[in-house]
Amino acid sequence: MKKLILLGAMLMTAATAQAEAGPGNPDFAKFKKDKLEGLESRISVLQEQKSCLSSASSHEDMKKCHESTEGKEKELRAKHEAMKAQHIDEKIKKLQEEKAKLGK
Repeated sequence: MKKLILLGAMLMTAATAQAEAGPGNPDFAKFKKDKLEGLESRISVLQEQKSCLSSASSHEDMKKCHESTEGKEKELRAKHEAMKAQHIDEKIKKLQEEKAKLGK
């Protein structure tokens, strides 16, 4: 009987882990969408910086390129940190809900 319960618990754990990591999971889809949006934003800033640097004819021009994209890079970093914090908060909420279910 104990072996059967243990086997059931192991199967549930494996199924839960697989569900969390699978592409069909809505959390995965959101995570993937957020990651792709972040990459597109970074690529856009880098392309802008590359274009500016390519047309620069002096060290001063290069400095202006850096200054013009520096604010955008900081904004992207702040947005990324906010998304990480939100993701952590969502994980905490999900774990607390699971804990509450176990307590019932």
